[in-house]
Amino acid sequence: MPVSVVLPLDAAGADLALVGGKGASLARLAGAGLPVPPGFDVTTVAYRDFVTVGGLRESILAAVAEVDPDRPETARAASERIQRLFAETAVPESHR
Repeated sequence: MPVSVVLPLDAAGADLALVGGKGASLARLAGAGLPVPPGFDVTTVAYRDFVTVGGLRESILAAVAEVDPDRPETARAASERIQRLFAETAVPESHR
């Protein structure tokens, strides 16, 4: 069975492997009856497909490799570079 591209924040079974740490935490909070705002998680499968089909892996790794922990501006620059990569890359047809 194919995995969904997105899941609601309160999806039962949303775990670390499926939606990442933040998504899994929000699902646990919702499951405990705590207020969670409406929204959705992009699944890890969809993220990996996007990065693979878009050919972004090497560019992301190159941006991260330039980060110097003693120079916070390098982290900001890497973040901006990665954001541009994502914004400029089309969503794979299989996920539209």
